[in-house]
Amino acid sequence: MGTLESALADQQRAADAFKAAVLAVPEGAWNVPRAPGKWSPAQVVDHVGVSTRVARNAVAGNAGMGGIPKFLRWLPRKTFFEKVLAKGFPVQGRGPAVFAPARDPMPRQKLIEQLDHELSVFVADARAAAAAGTTTFEHTFFGRIAIADYITFNARHLDHHREQLPGA
Repeated sequence: MGTLESALADQQRAADAFKAAVLAVPEGAWNVPRAPGKWSPAQVVDHVGVSTRVARNAVAGNAGMGGIPKFLRWLPRKTFFEKVLAKGFPVQGRGPAVFAPARDPMPRQKLIEQLDHELSVFVADARAAAAAGTTTFEHTFFGRIAIADYITFNARHLDHHREQLPGA
């Protein structure tokens, strides 16, 4: 869809907006779930950091989230991945357990530092892949996808969870 640099700019925009929303969460709401059975803001931030690490590992070929047979990967690519690129993440839904946050997440600043680290490594890895002439990879659920599209997917994920934070 887009170029790598435009996807990286979109991800940076989403990350900046997400971090601003994280910093705006009142201290008294930080560890309070937004509704019964939902995550607290701290858990949302932890989840976003974890999912960014899983995403960058997937691009690097270190898939730690399992997968489905190659001949079936077109289906989640068409019914989920491509829809997220076009419209954003659905309001409801649960991801695989590999994306679950810690039950008792780290303090806010540590979570922000963790997210910054994961994002910076993801950006560096994407640029290194592009410099080596690699623009696509084989995702264990979505099949062959463009790295730029996967970064856009991550930007949509950041936007989705920013909207779940108090005051967003």
